[in-house]
Amino acid sequence: MTKSVYAYSFAFFAVFLRFYSILFGGIISLQDEVRIASMLGINKYIITGIVLLLLALILWRCNKAMKFSFKNVGYYTVFSVIAILAVIGTYELLL
Repeated sequence: MTKSVYAYSFAFFAVFLRFYSILFGGIISLQDEVRIASMLGINKYIITGIVLLLLALILWRCNKAMKFSFKNVGYYTVFSVIAILAVIGTYELLL
């Protein structure tokens, strides 16, 4: 297992973006998990929960490998929110 900050960033953003797209986008037919659940005939919340749980476990393992504290994860979260808001703001300006 690599102890690279870049690898951690990749895992963090996978969890961060998936969580916030579900949180703000809602559990509607536009989410990939809902499409998979409808194809399998399973409740949409089960598939969404499984995906988020798997991503959270990967991130937890990365946290243990990098020995990050809650303070470090908090910095990642705050700066990620700022980065996403900057991207959304730039997108809105271009439209």
